[in-house]
Amino acid sequence: MITWAVIPVKPLHKGKSRLRETMPRSALYAFNRLLFLHSLEIAMDCPGIDRILVVSRDPKVLLLAAGMGCATLLEQPPRRLNSAVRQAQALIREQGGGSMLVLPVDLTQIQERDLRLFLEEREEVPLGMLVPDYAQQGTNAIYLQPADLISPQFGQSSFQKHTQAILDAGAGLKIVLNQRMMNDLDTPADLMESRFYKENLESLTSHHERTLTHV
Repeated sequence: MITWAVIPVKPLHKGKSRLRETMPRSALYAFNRLLFLHSLEIAMDCPGIDRILVVSRDPKVLLLAAGMGCATLLEQPPRRLNSAVRQAQALIREQGGGSMLVLPVDLTQIQERDLRLFLEEREEVPLGMLVPDYAQQGTNAIYLQPADLISPQFGQSSFQKHTQAILDAGAGLKIVLNQRMMNDLDTPADLMESRFYKENLESLTSHHERTLTHV
């Protein structure tokens, strides 16, 4: 069975809106681009993934993904995460089906081996696998076999909703508590503790300064 990695991406100038108070707009744009490329490269390096599908309404994101050999899907209204994932599920069905991993772009600590070990938990049965956030309220990663096993339930208390939906579908359920995959980046406090941010701070600052010189 083909395994798809689905990476939904907001427009780079709109992503991580809660971090706008922490950095200039040009630096946040560059940071969102780095987050996207980090997730994309992790997925590309993982041997358990056969195809990568980037879903976005940002033409620059889609052009970048296509240039790296990934499938792309222009997101259609309503432009929300659950709708974007449903559109990905429909495309996967059209392409002959398979399993699906939805991978967010804000898992800054994730490494290729985390994704590889996560996918090694798969079984040849209808199956849903979940990685919650640290609070075990949100969903940091979800794997569905088949891809349309359930309808996505991202949003408030999505971990509980996804858990119940998988059980209601009569499928196997695995919850994986991988510490790096459970660590996401949502708030300014998360940002200040992020090694990924600190490692890229110099380049982000330089990008902002270059932007100012061209204004």
